[in-house]
Amino acid sequence: ENIRNQNKIVRSIQEAMSDGGKTIPDLARILAMATDTVLVYVSTLKRYGIIGGGAKDGDYFTYQLVK
Repeated sequence: ENIRNQNKIVRSIQEAMSDGGKTIPDLARILAMATDTVLVYVSTLKRYGIIGGGAKDGDYFTYQLVK
């Protein structure tokens, strides 16, 4: 059950980023999740090369899917 929930969150993050880069607060707002939770998932996805960091947007980095 827990793995299924994690996979659902990962898919939701990927879908939210499909139309371009997003910051952590952007993703948190879109997904209605806490920013610290989104940060953990994005950091993990970045570590595994699924998401890449981009330019800074104000105070936050923009992350995008690696194609």
